[in-house]
Amino acid sequence: MALLIAAAPALAAPTVSVRVEGLADTLVPRTPVAAAAAVAKDGTHSCAADTAAAALEQATTGDWSGAWNPSFSDYGVDAIKGESHPLSPYTGVYWAIYVDGIPASAGICGTSLQQGDELLLAAVHDSDAGGVLSVAGLPATVAPGTATTVTVTRKLTTYDPQTYAPTTTTTPAAGATVAYGGASATADAGGHVALTFAARGPATVRATLAGDIRSAAESTCVTDGADGACGTSIPATPAPATTPDTTPAFGRIAAIGEGQHFAHGSGPRELSGTVDADPSGIAEVRLRLTRRVGARCEQFDGTAARWVRASRCGIESASFFAIGTARNWSYLLPAKLTRGRYVLDTQTVDGAGNVTRGAQRGTPSQVRNRVVFWVQ
Repeated sequence: MALLIAAAPALAAPTVSVRVEGLADTLVPRTPVAAAAAVAKDGTHSCAADTAAAALEQATTGDWSGAWNPSFSDYGVDAIKGESHPLSPYTGVYWAIYVDGIPASAGICGTSLQQGDELLLAAVHDSDAGGVLSVAGLPATVAPGTATTVTVTRKLTTYDPQTYAPTTTTTPAAGATVAYGGASATADAGGHVALTFAARGPATVRATLAGDIRSAAESTCVTDGADGACGTSIPATPAPATTPDTTPAFGRIAAIGEGQHFAHGSGPRELSGTVDADPSGIAEVRLRLTRRVGARCEQFDGTAARWVRASRCGIESASFFAIGTARNWSYLLPAKLTRGRYVLDTQTVDGAGNVTRGAQRGTPSQVRNRVVFWVQ
């Protein structure tokens, strides 16, 4: 058996994200990594490149420690980034390991990761319930003084007292405190929080709730798109127009290829694209997203940040929703897209009131403002 394992080819390392939450604050923010090689913390016992140990090694540049436990054939995690919670002597706090918000069933070396997984290590008290908080619905840009609603959820895994079979549920995090842009608010019974940003520039949103693991810091930019914030430019005073602007700016979809098929569990979450320069400026960028699974047709409601049943199938029966005014736009969905056939359209309104009409499809190198794609 040992000879067969030693002769097995090295596994390719997936690209994953790593986050480490200490007792008081975040030690490693959400960081994308692709572990380059296996890791042996004690110089003897090696963990493969596709394991949580290798991903943690990459994200912390090696700033973690733990002793090899021969009983479990795995490393324990004692300290990360200077914060120590050793397993011996045990102090009632330990480093819990989560993959996509679910407790790992093995240790740091025995937990294999797949492409796109989110690895979380968090310092947890024995007495805590150990739910993992998430914030969804935050757009890439927010206009100052305009309310935007996010949703805070709590993912919790419990175990049957007889069989120890795990059950994971995701529920609204009622009462969670959401810190944003120097202010804070409390989630209602549905986990919803209305946020109004005052200061322009980069801002983060993070949720906390006693007994649970704080959420990742989600990022946005508070800007009207032409105020110099977050890389935007303040437009020069235009010269008197000699010819009325009657041509709308064209928006292009960049993140997803026409006819692209995504594997199960690997559906896209972030949508992005660009808008052509327009002499009147960009007043609004809009998206329209529909999904069909069998006979069921749905459209994405950007205001409520959720999917709703469509009255009838067909893209033209769905509505556009505004995502801001940035020419280089992106929009983060509440979660990865699941199985179905999708149609994504973009529409722009320029400062003169011209609106793009019609849809053009094509390869990424061609002009297009519509893509059709599938998630298996």
